[in-house]
Parts: sequence; C-alpha cells; structure tokens
Amino acid sequence: MKKWILVAVIVVLGAGVITGAFFLYPKLADEYERGDGIQEAAGDSRDDNTEAGDIKDFTVYDSAGNAVISSSLKGKPVVLYFWASWCPSCKAGMPGLQALYEKYGNDVEFMAVAVTGGGNDTKSAVDSVISEGGYTFPVFYDNDVSASIAYSVRSIPSIVFLNENGAVFSQKIGVPSQTSFENTIDSLISQPSA
Repeated sequence: MKKWILVAVIVVLGAGVITGAFFLYPKLADEYERGDGIQEAAGDSRDDNTEAGDIKDFTVYDSAGNAVISSSLKGKPVVLYFWASWCPSCKAGMPGLQALYEKYGNDVEFMAVAVTGGGNDTKSAVDSVISEGGYTFPVFYDNDVSASIAYSVRSIPSIVFLNENGAVFSQKIGVPSQTSFENTIDSLISQPSA
C-alpha cells in the first residue's frame, strides 16, 4: 500500500512540474525577446568560441544620443563589453577594462555597451557609474538591445572580441582575469588579416 502512495505522489509531482514548465516557458521566452531576461553572470569567466563571419547588424548610441552603426566598426579590432549599472560583477571588471583601454586604445576600439533597453537600466544610472569611477573608455547605450541580441548576450558582463573585419574572434561570459583579458587582446591584434 505504501508503495502505491509513493508512486501516486511522484506521478502527481511530475505532472505538476511538466504543467508548470509548459505555462512558464512562453513567459520566460517573451521576457528574453524584450531584453528583460538578461541576467548577471555568476562565477568564473567562460570563453565561448563563436563562428566567424561578417559583423552583425546593430545600432548603439553615444552619450550625445548619436547612432553608431556596427558597419562603421570595420578596420580595427573591437572589444564590446556588455554591462549594466546594477551589475556588481560588471562594475568590478571596469578598472581592468580602463587599464586595457589605456594600454591598447590606439590599436583596439573599446566599447562599453550599457544594456539600457528592456527597462532594466537607465542612461543616468550608467552615466553615474562612469563618472564616479572616473572611466575614460567610450560608453555606448544599447537602447534597443540590438547589440545584445546580435551577439546572443544572455548574461552580463559579456565580452565580445571582433577582428578588424568584424568577425567574432572570441566571446567571454563573466569577467576574465586581467591576464586572460590581455592575452585575448594580444592574440586579436596579432591575428593575420584575411
């Protein structure tokens, strides 16, 4: 008798989980499409090798509100640092980003891309973080989350390294060690032109 009760409980719980997933999945997918699903990365940095190809289409905005179109980035390697003002891990990586910008800024285009679309962040909050930190690297605002979608950014911080032709060289989730970050930039710069 006890075995049958246990089996019945397991069946009921399993059915509840499946039913919950059936109704919850569309809501989560909808939130991601709107940009609400971007989460802060936890733990160590992860390197994702993504396929090479032409630069993906996106538009971000500079601090004056001028549109910057991705096609204008060709000709120089690019580091896209996706972040938000509310993300402690993102802010922890910014002093390292500043040091790399000061070291490699003549050879690499640095873009700190604030994910301001989707209602999770604001330009004023982003500007406050930049001002308080005394950062001088270029900051851009992903108001339409087109850059985040183009590079499948699901968690922040995420760093995308593009070669001079706009192809993805490497993509990292989380803040890499300073040595790893620097080694990736050195490899990016030394990559032969195609």
